[in-house]
Amino acid sequence: AFEAGGCLSHDDAMRFVTGVAHAITSCHHRKLSIWQAFLYCTILSIVFVGGLYFLVPVRVRSLARDDVIHVKWRASAVVVISFATLFSYPMLFCIEEGSSNHSVFQVLGLVADPLATPRVLLHVMTLYLGPLSALLMKANLLRTHQIRGGQARKRERNKEIPYTSALYSVFFGDLSRMFNQSERWVAIRNLVVAPVSEELVFRGCMVPVLLATGLNAVAVAWIAPLFFGTAHAHHAVLRLREGMKPIMVILLTTFQFAYTSLFGAYCAHAFIRTGSIMAVIGAHFFCNVMGLPDFGFLNQAGSFLSCLYPSRKIIILMYVLGLALFIIGFSSNTLFPRVNILSVSVMG
Repeated sequence: AFEAGGCLSHDDAMRFVTGVAHAITSCHHRKLSIWQAFLYCTILSIVFVGGLYFLVPVRVRSLARDDVIHVKWRASAVVVISFATLFSYPMLFCIEEGSSNHSVFQVLGLVADPLATPRVLLHVMTLYLGPLSALLMKANLLRTHQIRGGQARKRERNKEIPYTSALYSVFFGDLSRMFNQSERWVAIRNLVVAPVSEELVFRGCMVPVLLATGLNAVAVAWIAPLFFGTAHAHHAVLRLREGMKPIMVILLTTFQFAYTSLFGAYCAHAFIRTGSIMAVIGAHFFCNVMGLPDFGFLNQAGSFLSCLYPSRKIIILMYVLGLALFIIGFSSNTLFPRVNILSVSVMG
């Protein structure tokens, strides 16, 4: 393959470029055994997490997790790993023999129905109907009341504020923190870098590989997030280093594994059904913005939502309704196509 000088010959280089181009435009996906797929997913998980350490200098790793320098280095590391993973995919899994009507961009979900993103977002938002209703109700209360320490006090008539201003205060009240460099980079990490890189790697590159084994879509949707959940276990090391008690580290790590695995199962399911990686990136972004539900409205004082205690029954009803709509949404042909789009792209 190499000429006398040790350099790649012109013919070999052209064959390589032609092979890559063919793999990109017509990805006839390689069939894999379950063990091959598991090995790939395991190695990819180790590389993704390991990159946060071996691509980041020791002096930077010793800084706090939210330190600007640390955030920038880790963000750069996952960007490099994500690009390398995407670039290597067609060379590993798209074979030259035979042809396919699907490009590697379709297999990875980079090219898909643009309406898939708003549909998946709408589905996710039904799950958050309770939290969203609570925030809207607080905005409406803030319009006519001053809220201090979770307690509401009636404003004077001439001091009432427009509903749009109240909405902005409730939903974007902390936006001013973005002008602080540290807060800005933490937000970029949580709302941009994490959703994009994690979905590209743990969904975009793992789910098609698992589908290529012949496993059914349901099994893949539950298996793929186990790698995603396990990849977050390294946070336990950071918590121990910060002085957290071991029992608390165990509890938090277990909860985080369960939460990320369940969330990952939903994203894997949505990715298989829609074939759109942008749809699951959007869902990941929205969930990171909303965070875990705030049940402070069940307390009469001491919480951000305590002022809604009198309306707690309505909010609970919205939580139940949202969960019901979310479950019903899985069988909706409006939100999700009848056919598993990604399975067709991989196996077609």
